[in-house]
Amino acid sequence: SETVMNNITMKMNADNLILQALQEDITSEDISTNSVMPRYQAGEVDLICKQDGVIAGLDVFKRVFQLLDEKTRFAFYCQDGDSVKKGQKIGLVHGDIDDAVCQMHEHIRRSVLKTDCTSLLIGAGMGAEHDMSVETSKKFIDQFSEMGGELFVVDAGWECPPHREMQWGDYNGINIPDKERYPLGITEIADYCHEKGMKFGLWIEIESVGKFSDIYDKHPHWFACDIYGNCSQRFLDFTNPEVSAWAEHEIARLIEECKTDLLRVDYNTSCREYFGMSKRVADRYECISVAHFNAVAKMYMNLKKRFPHVIFENCAGGGGRTDLGFMKAFHHTWVSDNQCAPRSVVITNGMTMALPPERVDRLFAGMTCHEFGTLDLQMRNTMLTHMSLNVIAPAKAEINEVQMEFVKHSVEIYKSFIRPFINNSKIYHHTPTYIQNQHYFLNNLVIYPYLYYFFHKYF
Repeated sequence: SETVMNNITMKMNADNLILQALQEDITSEDISTNSVMPRYQAGEVDLICKQDGVIAGLDVFKRVFQLLDEKTRFAFYCQDGDSVKKGQKIGLVHGDIDDAVCQMHEHIRRSVLKTDCTSLLIGAGMGAEHDMSVETSKKFIDQFSEMGGELFVVDAGWECPPHREMQWGDYNGINIPDKERYPLGITEIADYCHEKGMKFGLWIEIESVGKFSDIYDKHPHWFACDIYGNCSQRFLDFTNPEVSAWAEHEIARLIEECKTDLLRVDYNTSCREYFGMSKRVADRYECISVAHFNAVAKMYMNLKKRFPHVIFENCAGGGGRTDLGFMKAFHHTWVSDNQCAPRSVVITNGMTMALPPERVDRLFAGMTCHEFGTLDLQMRNTMLTHMSLNVIAPAKAEINEVQMEFVKHSVEIYKSFIRPFINNSKIYHHTPTYIQNQHYFLNNLVIYPYLYYFFHKYF
């Protein structure tokens, strides 16, 4: 389309207003991120209409990008005054892709996901891969405290009797800490965390129940069904008001009774089951997956408002449901359970395009990542996101002091240098070169040149 506004009017009036808005969001040039991508990296972004309406201001939209990069090119498929429909592709922007990413992050931080650094505590925890005893839990808390960890999470398995941790799916939905595992209650762990100056976190998967839950006998009509009328053996239907009310009550009770400071929200359901949810309406079946999703998101928004002191962490299947609509109810999110390099680095690279880095949880020294790279590689992949830690020694083993000093030093850099500015940072992506020879990839460090520079300068 042709420019509607006169070029002189644009420069004399609109440019000043556009620059004021940009200057409010972009306060300074970031030296460190510039070192990551020293050269121009082109990319294309589609302009898609989010709702029905009439187009106006394409020339001003175009000018915003041109003031940042005069080489940006545009292709508009409509003109001001045209009627457009939701989902219609109305244009194409071709320019520096990281400029677009950083602008999107600014919008997300300012208008969608408003969080300050108080929720960016360094988390650590234990799950069913350990024995999860009170004794082991306290030893791990001691180790995390020495590292500089600020929050300890009890993951899946707290509902199971001793030695049955890996059967946590069968015990899901009981929602009571096992009394044989925690004779004095799970608050013994929470109190120990608080005595150490740490917060206490608890895992939950409220959308599914296991075979040992009494939901099977008491509420068989609560389970989701598919288009053929076959009902799930574990997955609940949140479009049923009884289910939503029960789940919200259970979570609120656990937050209060267990002295919970962080809630880690999981869901482990196949795409086929999740997106095949149906309910018979009149003479036909209708898909209710979106309605279920909206009901779950609404529940967590209610809980977030009710418990403003609690940190809500998304951990859906290790990294699902990271869309902005769902993330409104959460402070940060796991993006994958795959922590093994080089794939873990590719995941970090990609997800910090979709979400601001402080929203992206990455784990150090956990989930077998120690088998695929050195500790410093794992730490580099963690430090420019929201840091999570794992133990570097089993409960009954002697800790390697050299490794402990490395972790403590790294955590201190994160706390004192990175975390204070990450909430307002820009991030630039040097796309990893994925080489089939994994050892070549790791040894030559073709990932994150800035991190290479950073660690060699400060370590």
